[in-house]
Amino acid sequence: PSTYFQLAVLDNWMKSDLSGAFKWACQLPDGDVRNRALTKIIPVLAVADSQNTLARLNDLKPAPDEKIYPLLFQRSAASDPVQAIQQWQQLPNPAQHDQSLCAIMTVWVDQQPDAALKWVNDQPDSQSKNQALATCIGELAKTYIPRALTLAESLPIGDWRSSLIAGVFNVWATRDLDA
Repeated sequence: PSTYFQLAVLDNWMKSDLSGAFKWACQLPDGDVRNRALTKIIPVLAVADSQNTLARLNDLKPAPDEKIYPLLFQRSAASDPVQAIQQWQQLPNPAQHDQSLCAIMTVWVDQQPDAALKWVNDQPDSQSKNQALATCIGELAKTYIPRALTLAESLPIGDWRSSLIAGVFNVWATRDLDA
């Protein structure tokens, strides 16, 4: 119950003193409550000051939950995906990279699919690139199935390609079974 009230107060506090609310959340001793508070603050803080938000998160001890970083990058990408990618490259913990990159790609491919796909295709082959490409294909399938299918079919033959193609058809079937 007290956590509920703390988070309700935090909602109002963020409207009048975002920096103070962030400082309060950072000093919370309970990791779960702290992460829940940060989950509320980070999307708002990312819009207000995305550049400094990443540095603030990186300085926190103990480090915030890994789920916090994708929230930051999703919001940052909404206003400037290229800047979000530049910030993403500064993540200190490799465990945060893939989820955060997928959060950026989800937004970027919706806003600027050609630029997002060009960036992904220009990356060296890696698991991160594959995850980013899968995210792009999945997002494209939501709005432009032929392009998503063409992209998936252009990949090297194998289980991964087959899985991506099946995913596109799954999205297509949910939207238009007769097609």
